[in-house]
Amino acid sequence: MPKTTTVELAGKSYTLQQKPIKAAKAWRDALRVPFGDLAATLEAADRIELTNGRDLAGLVQSLSGTLIGSVDILLDLLFAYSDELAGDRERIEAEAYDDGRWPRSRRC
Repeated sequence: MPKTTTVELAGKSYTLQQKPIKAAKAWRDALRVPFGDLAATLEAADRIELTNGRDLAGLVQSLSGTLIGSVDILLDLLFAYSDELAGDRERIEAEAYDDGRWPRSRRC
């Protein structure tokens, strides 16, 4: 029997099931490109000499594309892991926040 875990997104609970070996491998393979890009960018960063503003700007530019898109990459991977989440993607993206918080009612 697969292991499960419960997550809450946009105020709704979802039960995620562990994938079988073959499906989990395919999902992990999807991680190679975005994490490979990040690793390559970080490896290249040690060859940049920060002796002037142009070098610093080059470093920021090389990291920005990968880092700015990282939340979207993680969301795509999350929805690829769970059919249940993927089926509710539109609602989750419309109602959830990037930091995972869900607004709670407050009494004044």
